[in-house]
Amino acid sequence: MKKKKKKLLLEDILPKYTVDDFYSEKEYEEQMERAMEDIDNHLNRLKKYIGRDLTKLEQNGVIEVVEEFSTKDDEGYITLYFSFIQAWKIYQKKREKSEKRRKRR
Repeated sequence: MKKKKKKLLLEDILPKYTVDDFYSEKEYEEQMERAMEDIDNHLNRLKKYIGRDLTKLEQNGVIEVVEEFSTKDDEGYITLYFSFIQAWKIYQKKREKSEKRRKRR
């Protein structure tokens, strides 16, 4: 019985990754690391401003506001962060409104 030859596809012949893929991935990881450091620095300044540590819920709330109001490029990536202090003030107003609604029920 003859073995059926497997038909080779282009994806079988070409390498799965190119040098550009590794460079892009490394560059992406470095950019993400810098972005996380930036966010941590902004959150640390916000902690100093309010005089205490933020809870996880507060941190997430502030970051959501920052994401919503930050300047973004055509692809939707943040190019300039919205003020974390202003984001804190907006977050607090939203939280106050939410608490008032809950009390009315």
